[in-house]
Amino acid sequence: MKSMRSLHPSEPNRTPICYFAPSGVNPAAAWRLALDFIERAGSVSKLYSWWAYGSERPRNRNLWEESSGADILRALQAEKVTGWCVHATSGTKTLRISLDGPWSGFPWQHFSLTSQIPDLPIQNPLPLVEELASVGELALAVVLDARYGSWQRCSDLEYYSEHFGSTEGLRIIRKLAIPPIPERLVLDTSTNPGRNEVINGGPAMVAADMWLGPAFWEYAPCTRKDVIRQRWLEVRDTESFLYIKAYPEPFTRPDGEQGEIQRRLWKQVFHSDCRWPPGGNASADLGC
Repeated sequence: MKSMRSLHPSEPNRTPICYFAPSGVNPAAAWRLALDFIERAGSVSKLYSWWAYGSERPRNRNLWEESSGADILRALQAEKVTGWCVHATSGTKTLRISLDGPWSGFPWQHFSLTSQIPDLPIQNPLPLVEELASVGELALAVVLDARYGSWQRCSDLEYYSEHFGSTEGLRIIRKLAIPPIPERLVLDTSTNPGRNEVINGGPAMVAADMWLGPAFWEYAPCTRKDVIRQRWLEVRDTESFLYIKAYPEPFTRPDGEQGEIQRRLWKQVFHSDCRWPPGGNASADLGC
């Protein structure tokens, strides 16, 4: 496996991810806040490639348009849109912002923003998350390191070998066919500290920065009081969310001190567990 130094040669690539309750967040309002945020951050692009879908638009990822941020906002305000995806590109690098969902069997709307472009960095997305929480019924929001999240969620053997190193010693399982996808062998990520999963029908993941919204408590195995009484966490309680600060920077490692903190979060917030390496015994590898 590649060393963590080679996976993370620079500052964390901060990526905000937000899940909203089935009532959702207004697509135009979400884009307005995202556009305001990247303008304030100096990360705005003159033109974006984008597509949207809804009752008046088919869900066709080939129907890309090119517009300014303001023109995209006007289009979203004028049409009945459910979701959208916006790209800015520089060479092979991309700034991507999307609002997706709900999906069949997973009725949660999903917002994310990530940038690979050095000239369009995402330095501090925390204010954006809290602004989004004010225009939709938030379930769960986190700020992740994009590279670490991709590594921990990667189940494709070939992609993992190419981008993250050897799969030797990692647990491989057989995944049943879901037409048109055939049966195949995949990496088991179900106990990775940086995974995401579904618990009691709702989204679950842990991060150094977490926002637990009103919809979170409808499926969470813990209670608001359970979290607030954890003295090792920095907690801020508001009407719109309960904010948790568990570590100074986004997690970039599944082991050591960061692994220990991720395990404590899984156990206390989701009554679950994690281990690294995933093929090893003992979550005790991470301590508690």
